[in-house]
Amino acid sequence: MRSPELLTPRLHTGWGLVLILSLAAFPVASAEPSEDDPSDQAGALEEGDDPELGDDLGAEFDLLEEEAVIFSAAKHEQTISDSPSTITVVTREEVANTHCLSVACLLRQVPEIEVRQLRSGNHAVGARALVTELNDKVQLLIDGREFNAEAFGMPMWQSLPIHLEDIERIEIVRGPGSALYGANAHSLVVSITTRREDGGAEVFVASGEHERTSAHMRAGTRLGSWRLNISAGLEEGANRLLPDLSDLQMQRIRAMAEVESSLGTSGLQIGVVHHEGDFYTNLAPMVLHNTWLASAMLNHKADWWKAHVWFGVDKTDLEIMLPLEVRLSGLGSYVKLGTMPDRVDVLSTTLDAEYQADFQPWTGNHLLGGANYRWLTYLSDDNDPSTVNQHRVGVFLQDEQRLWDQLLLTLGVRLDYNSITPLTFSPRAAVVWRFVPSQALRLSFGQAFRKPSFLNTSFHVVGVEGSVLTPSFGDFIQRSIGNENLDNERITAFELGYRGRFLNGAITLEGDGFFNMYRDIIEIEYLVQFDAFGLPDLEDSRLRFRNTGAGINTAGGSLAVTWRYRKMLRVQANYTYRYSWYVTEPLTSAVSGRKAGDRMEWEPAHLANAAVHYLAPFGLRVGISAHARSSFDKAWTVDGSLLGTQTMVHNPANLFFSGYLSYRMEQDDRWLEAGVRALDIFDHRFRDGTSVIRFDGVDMGSQVMSRRVVLFLRGGI
Repeated sequence: MRSPELLTPRLHTGWGLVLILSLAAFPVASAEPSEDDPSDQAGALEEGDDPELGDDLGAEFDLLEEEAVIFSAAKHEQTISDSPSTITVVTREEVANTHCLSVACLLRQVPEIEVRQLRSGNHAVGARALVTELNDKVQLLIDGREFNAEAFGMPMWQSLPIHLEDIERIEIVRGPGSALYGANAHSLVVSITTRREDGGAEVFVASGEHERTSAHMRAGTRLGSWRLNISAGLEEGANRLLPDLSDLQMQRIRAMAEVESSLGTSGLQIGVVHHEGDFYTNLAPMVLHNTWLASAMLNHKADWWKAHVWFGVDKTDLEIMLPLEVRLSGLGSYVKLGTMPDRVDVLSTTLDAEYQADFQPWTGNHLLGGANYRWLTYLSDDNDPSTVNQHRVGVFLQDEQRLWDQLLLTLGVRLDYNSITPLTFSPRAAVVWRFVPSQALRLSFGQAFRKPSFLNTSFHVVGVEGSVLTPSFGDFIQRSIGNENLDNERITAFELGYRGRFLNGAITLEGDGFFNMYRDIIEIEYLVQFDAFGLPDLEDSRLRFRNTGAGINTAGGSLAVTWRYRKMLRVQANYTYRYSWYVTEPLTSAVSGRKAGDRMEWEPAHLANAAVHYLAPFGLRVGISAHARSSFDKAWTVDGSLLGTQTMVHNPANLFFSGYLSYRMEQDDRWLEAGVRALDIFDHRFRDGTSVIRFDGVDMGSQVMSRRVVLFLRGGI
């Protein structure tokens, strides 16, 4: 077995040869920014920048920040200062100039967002509080299509049908989002808009440490009223602790066609992803074998209405890396309780349809409403029941009224019904006061919910064979884990936000305070009883998901500042603080000693980020960022076994640095950029979450993350 400490930098010969030949063949030319530079799109800088950089570029600068147009916070276009929710926009410029190779990595730099990298290709993402390995309190949208895996309730960040090179912008909406987006928009909505080109082609390749390889191509063309785009690529990476297992092996292809007519714009998107690799839940490490995710979406947008229909199929062979052994008290040895089946085959399908209409009944008023229907199926011969069907219906209504010129009032509500939990009511209200043109205050209230996933309610593995000592263990596992009587997880949130621009737009200052009440939280109930021989008493033991009653409260806030100097320099910093406490005694009280009123121990209280980006006029691009968080603790079984004795595990504070360096050359309509991206430059070797080493040597929890340096080359015509 290779230790993480012994892994050395490795550049695949094929990509290295491509890099060298491309640089040698490309004629050196001036690197002044061009109109076709993808990093110059989507409003990269603020107003007030130096006009010497060009009239077109100056006009582009005037678009950003106060006048930037967003969509996700209110489901229609509005300026960012009028947003009823806390929102951050990641532009094309920021996506193109980064040390990251994944969307989850980009989100780490956003205020109030916590990212836990559990495996090198597996992330958990959440906002404000209650971020866990299940990664299930965030809704991910790509061009309006939800990309949460309903089987687990989480976005599969490592299996997206898009590469960073496909992204035009990302809108990150913090706080409750169910009033517009329904189930799973619990604490965070991440909405990605992809690029649409009328012509040209681009290629991106990267390779480096830990056998990390990324290759991607995209092309677009315009044929009359039709716009066609296609992209395809692959990602690969080695597992740090299991050298015979690739923790990331993924291929993707995506095609999009749009046509404009007098009736509006119609589109078709098709995407297919093949993925293999490991990921982690709070139950055990799992390996996805021969996983396929395919989807197709039809959409139409007219002047005052829009609609979409999409169908998705997810198929996987799931290997649950869970040796069913327990340590006998007093003997110091392990006994086998049973044997897991080699694979659990799961097939799930989703059919989703949504309609939305927008009206302006009078000046200053914007009224929108719509309806959504979703039909979900889960099919597995390795589960009891083997077939599960769910139906979801939601209707929503939102009204905005501008009062005088300074005040904007937003009121909204959504009703959701699904076949496993009761009718759910999700209201929202917000008032934005622009007391001067460049500064605004926002006061908002909202409620949201997360629907229990298939894993929470219906995961009952069949085929587990008990041992001679515990012949009924298979029956115990079959009736464990899933709980059909779960309710929705709920959140009630109050927010006070501020946004201001100073020095003619060169400085943006944002502040946010929040108070969240989390109720009916779903956690694993871990109650193990032992008999006189030290074996688990399976009749009186429980291992299942359950709602924890009154739940947890959180109070906190964030402060973020951005300073821009012309096109060349961007400096950013943000800090988040949160204090969460138990309203009632937690499930882990016997281990942690916590009681009602005590602080919640399993999240860091402090998160901080800082970054400096420099884009020189002669083609040099360089950036460095710092990420810090405080310590936290979590309850784990001592040896990582399924039914072992639990204890509290400490995860210390960490601070690590990342960065990038590249050089860009241009000639006519062609451009080429070569550089290096590095995560954890100084090889700090950190864990994003707590972990114990299981008795068989496998990490239960978060793996050690170490430096990852990759060389990259990208270009376009």
